[in-house]
Amino acid sequence: AAKKLGIPRIMFHGASYLARSAAHSVEQFAPHLNVESDTEKFVIPDLPDKLEMTRLQLPDWLRSPNQYTELMKVIKES
Repeated sequence: AAKKLGIPRIMFHGASYLARSAAHSVEQFAPHLNVESDTEKFVIPDLPDKLEMTRLQLPDWLRSPNQYTELMKVIKES
């Protein structure tokens, strides 16, 4: 019905808008690929304040692409 009416998809993320924004930024810009180790901190870009994390804090499917990574891409494209 939303597509028929031209309404963009609405998403609910139970954790928080900040968590979803940070995840989107990490997926889009891949700052975790620019660090030397799993424990080195990187800044998540495109957020209104400085937020740092390490690769070990990322979900497995984002750290090491696998079948679940591909599934997530298909889900997002839908």
